[in-house]
Amino acid sequence: MAEQLIAEKHGKEGKGIIPIGDEPIGDPPVYADDRLFVALRFGGDAGFDRSIEALKSAGHPVITFDLVDKYDLGAEFFRWEFATAVAGAHLGIDAFDEPNVQESKDNTQAVLQQYQQTGALPDEHAAVTDARCACTATSLGSSASGALSAHLDTANPGDYIALMAYVHTGRRQ
Repeated sequence: MAEQLIAEKHGKEGKGIIPIGDEPIGDPPVYADDRLFVALRFGGDAGFDRSIEALKSAGHPVITFDLVDKYDLGAEFFRWEFATAVAGAHLGIDAFDEPNVQESKDNTQAVLQQYQQTGALPDEHAAVTDARCACTATSLGSSASGALSAHLDTANPGDYIALMAYVHTGRRQ
């Protein structure tokens, strides 16, 4: 819930907050000083509590919210909507400005119309393919691993890189 809201409203003008939800908690040394941990607790979980305490003891910033019952969920909706607006103001971005929303809707409508008319989605031309991988990235390379290396070489310290793997569920990979 909060992850989608934060991601949707931030990330403009080269600024933003990157929410990471449902990530298994790692050992404190694996994290740099670029995170704020938010723990939502509902009931007791000794293992979770130990992991959160280890992060705190290592000096990582941790905010913990204890939810008493299911009605606290409504308060969480409000909390994260408000926090998203405040964080946007702090970053100097308008969290309510949604650039390219109409363009995205128009592009989606065109794809759906094509599907209704032809029964097929547009064919994405892969820049490179390997035996088990097709890469549609614009990075150069003669193989998927080469395209990935070329793409990663464009990153600077502090940049965020996301690799999105779209796989068929239910099939053996």
